[in-house]
Amino acid sequence: MNRIDGIGLELIEKVANNECDLRGRLTVANVFKKMTEIAGINAEQLGFGFQKMLDLKLYWVLSRMKIRFFRPAFGGEKLYWRSWPKGFQQKLFFIRDFEVLDENRQQIMLASSAWLVIHATERRLMPPTQLPDIQLPVLENHIALDEPLNKISVSNTKETLTVKANYSNLDLLGHMNNARYVEAISDALPYELMTEGQMEWIQVNFDKEVRPQEQLSVRVAPEPDNLWGIEGLNLSNNQPAFSAHVKFAA
Repeated sequence: MNRIDGIGLELIEKVANNECDLRGRLTVANVFKKMTEIAGINAEQLGFGFQKMLDLKLYWVLSRMKIRFFRPAFGGEKLYWRSWPKGFQQKLFFIRDFEVLDENRQQIMLASSAWLVIHATERRLMPPTQLPDIQLPVLENHIALDEPLNKISVSNTKETLTVKANYSNLDLLGHMNNARYVEAISDALPYELMTEGQMEWIQVNFDKEVRPQEQLSVRVAPEPDNLWGIEGLNLSNNQPAFSAHVKFAA
């Protein structure tokens, strides 16, 4: 485990075979899991990890993430997972970037993510200017994915999957974990596309939490140029849970 300019984190790990799909490729959901894990480790190093935030009645929530893939990662590969806080956006989002390198130090993934801080009891957003007792260092000039994390609009979708927020889908904050949304997206897209196609990029915007035992409708629509739109509708309250775009190579 190494540091990046005293602020970011570099973690070196081999891809486990049980994190891969039937073609031996690291799954997209497990990429989300790993990046979320690294973000948590780095936050802990910088003094605003889970327990520190909880003591202040705050917690982090992943709001948006976009990942661009240059090639798949395969089981047994040694990868360099790198992440750092990059700055702030719209006076509300905390931006964190990611870079994944192979054993030859070649980029195979770049990502950017937007995080929110929520007050645990009041359930309201806490902008960077209102955080108590926390200094958030950033690497503003260290950029991995220089692409905007815009709102996602999809239409004319058709339900292809339903998911219930049962025990295994929940995290310690008591809602459906972000990687579970990505698993649902992967399962809702055409099987042949996920097994034979090459994903170029994915962006997921997490809109509203899905609580225990609530039902999620995952809806899909093909768009031009090998782009797919996906949205999740919480059937328990008719609220949007997430929206996503996934782009495949031609």
